[in-house]
Amino acid sequence: CKSGYHGNKCDTLCPTNCNGGCIQNNGDCVACSDGYWGIKCQSQCPTNYKCEKRCSINCKYHSSITCYKTSGKCNSGCKDTWYGDTCNNKYCPNGTYGLRCSSTCGNCYNQTICHIVTGSCDLELGCEAGFQGPTCK
Repeated sequence: CKSGYHGNKCDTLCPTNCNGGCIQNNGDCVACSDGYWGIKCQSQCPTNYKCEKRCSINCKYHSSITCYKTSGKCNSGCKDTWYGDTCNNKYCPNGTYGLRCSSTCGNCYNQTICHIVTGSCDLELGCEAGFQGPTCK
């Protein structure tokens, strides 16, 4: 289709607020103009939210509006194993685990990394001397 059109005969205009055209078979927008969101960019973005077709799919409650407009920061946190303001970093940095990688690992043997969700240390290696339990605290 020519830019700005979609459909079987490429004779249907893309939605008004599409930025970068739309998908030929269904008219969904590739991206939205500033201030709009949704599959067809049909909804005006609320104040202080990022206006994109979607925020990062790694936001905890991924939907059309789950992050702030100016920064893209996920306002409900990240799904497990993702971290960072926009939840685009996979896994936690060494020594951390849990939601937003905000918990500190215990004293795992030889400073091995802990489980990213539970904080548990490797069962075979265990804990440093003087520490016990699954999280070696």
